Amino acid sequence: MNAPPRMTGRPHQRRAPAGRRRSPTACARRAHVLILVVTILVDAALFLAPLSEPEGTVDLGERPGANRIDKQTYTDEINPFARPIYVFGDATCHQKASRSLFINGNQMPVCARDVGVYLGLTAGALLFLLFPRRYSMWWALVLIVPLGIDGTVQLVTSYDSNNLLRVATGMMYGGVIGLLFVQIAYEICGMRLKRPKVERRIERALGFRHLRPRDPFRDGDPRPRPPFPPR
Repeated sequence: MNAPPRMTGRPHQRRAPAGRRRSPTACARRAHVLILVVTILVDAALFLAPLSEPEGTVDLGERPGANRIDKQTYTDEINPFARPIYVFGDATCHQKASRSLFINGNQMPVCARDVGVYLGLTAGALLFLLFPRRYSMWWALVLIVPLGIDGTVQLVTSYDSNNLLRVATGMMYGGVIGLLFVQIAYEICGMRLKRPKVERRIERALGFRHLRPRDPFRDGDPRPRPPFPPR
């Protein structure tokens, strides 16, 4: 009986078939498309729901009720397609008629500011197609300021905002959240993204620097540096 041939050199490494490999680019694109599809479907549902009802039949009134379902007397009369969309709005939004947009004479399932946020999510995901970068969380903190000011001043004073401003501030916030959400998906898939030049310029102008990881062997650590294995 012949002995099996001896293997010389490096041990054989088992490689996955080429068809089963998942490149970071393909993974990131699939995640990006999924996010776009979901946000577009949500936006379409918000606009189709009032269009599916007869003209001038949906008005949810002025009774506030955010984060709780309390408008069953209105939603029970809505058609089966639009009903779950209005119930979703009832659970997540105050649905006050004076702060909502009307289509076909019918109130939309969420208020004007929330419509702006949902549209902004889609816009941010689309914008990432043109500018795929690694954006800082500072963008979210900066762009939420207009929304926070408009909402807080309206809450504590007699100032009453308008729906156009509510949509605009909602889109600013939703847009940056959409950007960051897609960015996180890209980084989970292993994509390396460059930072925007404008961020680096602003940081240089403000004197900020990104600290590098500390190297203990350059900071006076007496322990010897472990030798690198020979190649």
